[in-house]
Amino acid sequence: MNQPQYKWDERHAQIFNDTIEALDKSDVRYFVLRNYEGLPEKNESKDVDLIIEPGKYRIAAECLYKAFKKNCVSRYYVVKYERIRCWLGMDLDNDFSIHIDLIEGYLNKGFEIFTFNELYRHTRQYKNMKVLDDNMDTVMLLLYKVIGCKELKLRYREKIETQYKLHSEAINNILSDALYGNVLYNLIKYLENSDFDRIINNAGKISKNSKYKSWRRKPFNTTINILKFLSEKLYRIVW
Repeated sequence: MNQPQYKWDERHAQIFNDTIEALDKSDVRYFVLRNYEGLPEKNESKDVDLIIEPGKYRIAAECLYKAFKKNCVSRYYVVKYERIRCWLGMDLDNDFSIHIDLIEGYLNKGFEIFTFNELYRHTRQYKNMKVLDDNMDTVMLLLYKVIGCKELKLRYREKIETQYKLHSEAINNILSDALYGNVLYNLIKYLENSDFDRIINNAGKISKNSKYKSWRRKPFNTTINILKFLSEKLYRIVW
């Protein structure tokens, strides 16, 4: 049996558009996280990340399911990881597949560095969809690639460098909501000098600093989220 192909085409675009229209009609707040520039016609990534309002997953899932059904996607399965549900739809008869993630807010191992409301305040309209504004998009790209991947590809470095030179003060203000103390001061200094290697070398400190500030803002909720993350991880390991 041939493996489904991930090349984005008109059918992918229609499913994406139908999902976005349904979310708008359902009054579910959302935004597309990164790699939105070609959408809906083109998508250079293997998937689409839709950050949705926490507590609205069931409604969002129904919107996506109806878009699959309307466009003859005959099979699908969902993989849950923390607040992420990875939807993979397939039409094996036509060698077609599509991958869309529905993400309730944005957590990292139980830590919520920016709440959904904080992120949503930094959205703008792009074509028919909501996306992050350039400054918050830059901060998210910087923090989550450094914290999660401990690396920054050349194209990411160039994007961050360009945006920082244009809007350093606004980006610094956003960073001050996520970091504090010497870690914040040093990160700003590295950005001013475009010293991305030093940023990567300090990824561990940036991660610990941001997580501690996240916990300090909401200790109870953060502790609960951490316990949920650990229990889910244990479940996956055991079963």
